[in-house]
Amino acid sequence: MVTIEHVEEKDVPLEETKVLVEAYLKKQFKKNKRVYPSDAADALGLRYETVRQVFGDLEREGKIQESR
Repeated sequence: MVTIEHVEEKDVPLEETKVLVEAYLKKQFKKNKRVYPSDAADALGLRYETVRQVFGDLEREGKIQESR
């Protein structure tokens, strides 16, 4: 049996999302080498699309890099 959990997503402005995601990443990178946008979105209760956009911005700024 599979249990599906509904997560209520918060509609947060992009700049605030960026601050939240950066703080989340700093904490997670102490434990993990890889962090996925979906994990950050779920943990923070934010929209995946907005979190993915923040990941893209952080990649362009050189703050994170996509693992291959």
